[in-house]
Amino acid sequence: MEQRAAAAADYERGLELAREGLHEEAAELFARVAANDASNAEAHRLCGVSLNELRRHEEAIRHLEAALAASPEMAPAINEKGHALSRLNRHGEAIECFDRAISMGLDTHDVHDNRGYSLSKVGRHRDALASFGLAIERDGTHAGTYNRRGYSLSVLGRQEEAIASFERAISIDAGHAGAHSNLGHALSRLGRHEEAITCFDRAIEISPRHSGTFNNRGHALSVLGRHSEAIESFDRAIALGSSHAGTLNNKGHSLSKVGRHEEALACYEAALEKRPRHSGILNNRGFALSRLGRHEEALECYDAALAAGSPHPGTLNNKGRSLSRLDRHEEAIECYDAALAVAPGHYKAQANKAHALSRLDRHEEAVECYEKAIESGSRNAATHNGRAHSLLRLGRAEEAVESYRRTLEVRPNDYAAHNNLARALAGLGRAEEAAHHAGRAAELDPAGGH
Repeated sequence: MEQRAAAAADYERGLELAREGLHEEAAELFARVAANDASNAEAHRLCGVSLNELRRHEEAIRHLEAALAASPEMAPAINEKGHALSRLNRHGEAIECFDRAISMGLDTHDVHDNRGYSLSKVGRHRDALASFGLAIERDGTHAGTYNRRGYSLSVLGRQEEAIASFERAISIDAGHAGAHSNLGHALSRLGRHEEAITCFDRAIEISPRHSGTFNNRGHALSVLGRHSEAIESFDRAIALGSSHAGTLNNKGHSLSKVGRHEEALACYEAALEKRPRHSGILNNRGFALSRLGRHEEALECYDAALAAGSPHPGTLNNKGRSLSRLDRHEEAIECYDAALAVAPGHYKAQANKAHALSRLDRHEEAVECYEKAIESGSRNAATHNGRAHSLLRLGRAEEAVESYRRTLEVRPNDYAAHNNLARALAGLGRAEEAAHHAGRAAELDPAGGH
């Protein structure tokens, strides 16, 4: 009788401690009650709940299985076991638990929310949305559910709906750092990078040690061309423990954009240690090597990137550039053609092909390619300048003059364009105009008179 009374007191005290969030002490009391009576399924279940709160999921599963051995139809224990399995990333088993609990009549917010989370983790986002919808119908006051629902919507490309879901989460809990961070990510996907950065900054205020938020913030800054700030953000992510290949790759991209190619190369190499066959990182490493004049090594990277993935037009274009720098123009043209077969509107490949053709004195073909590049959207001064050069070689001086003028519309202080335009005008007998541009060239001469 005394033992039974002591167990009842332990049980009641355990309930009280659990309500206060004192799960360590609560778990000890529930475990003691269960040890004295192995058939007490509820004591095992409650011990499992507290152990889950303490992130001691393996121990939680043992107690929840003991609860189910004593009471096989205890749906809340099945749900809680699913929750523990989910936290151990055993999502397939977790989903089986949630489905079983629901089939037994459990119809709570928690079971549907837990099921949605595990479904999203195995990539079943449409099914996850259905579960989150049921969870919200049962209880729409949980910010976490709206945040998780928003994540699945975002993965499915439904960014506007995702944004509404993240905003609903924030309206329930303004201090939900994950919802602020995820809202920023969805805004970035819509190209709303300034707004995204504001969200990332708010998330960092709330939770300053989340490396993923710093990485996403850095990416948004990078897209806006704010690469020095982006590098600082990536550094914070790395200092907080992010060794993710994506973070290292992103940092390398921004370093490359500010001309720090040696450092960029080190980032790409660190990223490739983690993901050795990632075609994007291999391509970026090749680009950094090419910027350092190491074109033979760059070609090896581009070939590895192409072998690792589909024929990406950017990689083919980059490979062509390195081949051209090695005066292997015929091979370069083959690369540009392959890029254009995948992406006919790739104006960089068109312009680079034109340059290679020009180097081979195939100026008629070069002019045609330059014009296609311009039609595809190229506003690069080098494209107009290259077209003008080929037109001059073909004796089409009037057209060349117009092309040099187009160069100067894009880059007004281009010394070479002024100089070349002066020569073309002089050849046409337009001495006054030629003198004007020759004077501008002299003013802009990078040699500075030395």
